Amino acid sequence: AIAPLSSRGDLSDTIDLLRKRSGWEGVAELINLYNPATLLKNLFSTPVFVSHGSDDKIVSVDYSRNIVKKLSELNIPHVYEEVPGVGHVWGEVKRGSRYGLDCIDRESIESFFREKRRSVPRKLIAEVIDHRFNKIWWVTIYGGPRKSLSRLSIELSDNEINTLVIRESENVFEFDIDLAMLKQSKLIDPSKDLEIVYGEKKLVIDRDYLSNLSSIRIHLGSEKDLCFVEREDLLICSDHTRLIRALSIERLVKRKPVTGPLLDAFNSESLIVSCSNDDICIKSSLHIQRWWFNYSNGYIEIVFDKDLLNKRVAGKNLVLVGGPEKNLFFKKIIDLLNIIRFEGENKIILGSKTYEREKIGIAMIYPNPMDPSRYIVILGGNSRESIEALQRLALTIVPDYLIYDSRLIGRDPGGVIASGFFNYFWRLDS
Repeated sequence: AIAPLSSRGDLSDTIDLLRKRSGWEGVAELINLYNPATLLKNLFSTPVFVSHGSDDKIVSVDYSRNIVKKLSELNIPHVYEEVPGVGHVWGEVKRGSRYGLDCIDRESIESFFREKRRSVPRKLIAEVIDHRFNKIWWVTIYGGPRKSLSRLSIELSDNEINTLVIRESENVFEFDIDLAMLKQSKLIDPSKDLEIVYGEKKLVIDRDYLSNLSSIRIHLGSEKDLCFVEREDLLICSDHTRLIRALSIERLVKRKPVTGPLLDAFNSESLIVSCSNDDICIKSSLHIQRWWFNYSNGYIEIVFDKDLLNKRVAGKNLVLVGGPEKNLFFKKIIDLLNIIRFEGENKIILGSKTYEREKIGIAMIYPNPMDPSRYIVILGGNSRESIEALQRLALTIVPDYLIYDSRLIGRDPGGVIASGFFNYFWRLDS
């Protein structure tokens, strides 16, 4: 169960506003990835307690009222408690209180949770819009190349046979079934075969084979294929055929551990690579280091470009500060990055698109060409102004790339020239 308290719940108004601003379209789509209202159907089997103070001046109570209306329309179990006459946070810490303020330490919340017991559901409606957060209960969804929401409706039938029925699939290429969770919850009998049904197609997986597995992967494909992925290159299908599939020569795809957006590079071990001969570059590198410490209590080491010139750094994300005319390490590897070019201080070519602006800068994430399981992050440009401007750029709002006017970024909405996501193959859609 979950209990959002005094929560915004739906970010659609901000998303709609940003979509109307030239250059901000990618930022709007990034926020949409984290919009709870976009993915409410994932709460199909999760009880929800929503609470809000009627006089909230920080987050309007209308946000909770609207989200509760949507929960009702979707028939998602929920409780709504609107507390009259109070604001965003209220009450005081009393002796013996468990959590603190009255707004949290309430009998209504306590009783709601006391009644709940974790129960793995037989039926799932799973929707995924972000490649990083793709597990819902006992299914993990891998969407196709299209940039859209992936949806899977699936159910374990309550009968003497282990029968899993796929009710609906949209933009789902493959999905994993967490057998360990289903066995532990006694939703499947490990002594029996598993039968998977998709429309008129049926796939039976032998119980002896299943007994040694903690998960299995099912391939759906584009023509409503129903196959079991025995190996990455071998599919066993419902019509008893064995399909050998060629492994893609396209090495770069948006799958874990390289999915973007930019902030994801800071979620695993990283190095900030600073240009050593520029005080502004060093100052901005220190700013990024301090920002991440304040934002997440995380520490990132700073190294100088010249110290990496003869080293191969594997297993770490590299955050490069400064363009190739400023950062010696960036200059060394830029030919390996066939997605971006810099021409002087005022021109950046990203894919097939050219952007020109005085003292232009960029923030972007891309798979590290020296270690494709890690990231390269590019921050700044070839001018001191574009590097200094990083201290005013909110890295949390950068999707896969954001191109900025160093004179305006952080001061005026016109500072964002363009923003967006790379496609499934880490390319720009033409």
